[in-house]
Amino acid sequence: MIKRSIIFFHAALFLILAGIFLYLNLHVNPTSHDVEDGYIDLSNSTWMNVYAELDGEWTSKNGSVTMPDILYKNNMEKIAVSVTVKLPEPHSVYAMIIPKLPGNIMVRVNHNTVYQCGIYDSGPSAISGAVSFDFFAPTDTVEIELFFTPDFDFFTVSHPIIIGSILKTHTIFARMIGMDIFLFMALLFFTAVYFTTARHNVFSITSTPILLLALAAILRSLTINNCLLSVLMPWLRMDVMYIIYPITSLLFVSGIVTFTLRTAKQARDKANFHIAQLIALIILYISLGLDIRSYDTVFGYSFGLLAGTLFLIITMCFINYSNMAMTYKAEYQLVSSYNDTLKATQRAKNNYLSAHLKPHFLFNALNIISGYALFDTDKAKKVCDSLSTYFKEFFENCDVNAMNSLSNEIELLKSFGYIEEERFPEIHLTYDIQKKLPAINVPALIFQPLLENAINHGIRKKSSTASGHINVEIKSDKKNLTFVMTDDGCGFSKESLSIINNADDNDENTSSIITINRRLKELYNEKLYIKTVPGKGSEVSLKIPIKKSAKKE
Repeated sequence: MIKRSIIFFHAALFLILAGIFLYLNLHVNPTSHDVEDGYIDLSNSTWMNVYAELDGEWTSKNGSVTMPDILYKNNMEKIAVSVTVKLPEPHSVYAMIIPKLPGNIMVRVNHNTVYQCGIYDSGPSAISGAVSFDFFAPTDTVEIELFFTPDFDFFTVSHPIIIGSILKTHTIFARMIGMDIFLFMALLFFTAVYFTTARHNVFSITSTPILLLALAAILRSLTINNCLLSVLMPWLRMDVMYIIYPITSLLFVSGIVTFTLRTAKQARDKANFHIAQLIALIILYISLGLDIRSYDTVFGYSFGLLAGTLFLIITMCFINYSNMAMTYKAEYQLVSSYNDTLKATQRAKNNYLSAHLKPHFLFNALNIISGYALFDTDKAKKVCDSLSTYFKEFFENCDVNAMNSLSNEIELLKSFGYIEEERFPEIHLTYDIQKKLPAINVPALIFQPLLENAINHGIRKKSSTASGHINVEIKSDKKNLTFVMTDDGCGFSKESLSIINNADDNDENTSSIITINRRLKELYNEKLYIKTVPGKGSEVSLKIPIKKSAKKE
């Protein structure tokens, strides 16, 4: 869904940008009136609406020359050309726009200087951004002379010389400046957006070429575009361009080649590759081709290349945003899953506590202590100590996933057994515990619930007053720790055995035997082994691998 939205975004963005460029091309550029034999007639227009491009055949002392080719195909020679223009009205003020020209310029109307810079103005050579100026036409026919001494032998002309009414010409000039500033600010903005959205992975596979292209585009938009240079840095000397031009071109070439190679690598490895990235790269190459076709070189006015670079950066911003959206979605799902797991764990813990901590056990134990306190304080103290040990071990290891030392589990088992013997004098417990047992960890509360089950559901279920015997055997060999408990109670019913053996991981049954059986399976791939004879008793045993239960120091 997100990849499809990227494609739709690109289609919309391409149409919007194409519409903007088409609108500007139709409304900024005036209608062309080709100059023929050094003459152009604009008298058919009104004074308010006259404007025209002065491309065509101008005159020089050596004959006709073609404008604007003569400006950048002159082999560093001084140029002196002129054109005669017939205007709509005499005694009126008109305006002209001269394109950016790297060098020294002077414009005269009827032999009167209306604009000059560089050596013609007794100043240093400078980059001349596109300039607009007004002049007075005393007659309806004027001769315009252009003198140009270039200081740079490798440049292009961004747009023709334009003449027209003050309103039309200044409107065109303002739009040129506005478009250049828009492009410059858009490059700055979306470059910042790109590295903001890529802040967690600034030096990713595409970030380096994007940085190269962005730097080149920003420098190029500052130094090459129509009007931005003359507005922001009219003092900039031509000497600086000998350094900036090749640097920006090198950055462009490095950025495009690196981005192409890394895009190809992403496509080959199918890693973080978006078809929109390939589309933007193709558009960038098309823009580069159009610039070369229009201006003969990428060192010149590179509006198409700048627009293509901007489109690529916007594309990568959107891809970064999409990746962030997918990452945040995955993180949200992960956090939600984690919260659900915490809640489920807490429920399991609560269920586990509910299954093992019986309120009546505490009340009965306190009643025993209260009774012994009147005539047998030693026994009362012993029951008190056993109860304290039981609750200490129980609450320290009440987590369903907790591990406890084997010695503590045996101590908990004996404490519980002693209290139960005091509660039910007719029940007798015996312990056959190997003297030297390995110092290992075992699942917490794994023995005591089995003893509790044997008392409550084995012997006492047979008869509340019947006597019974329970034997607990704990031993070990080199491989396993073995726990075996036998009783002479009523045994397990077939239904109970079926429930224990068929319970799965998703079963919410909180029976202590089912919980222990599940934990043995999860930790050791083991289970409880139950042998039973209905009405005569049962044997419950389990094995714990010693190697998997070694203590971590």
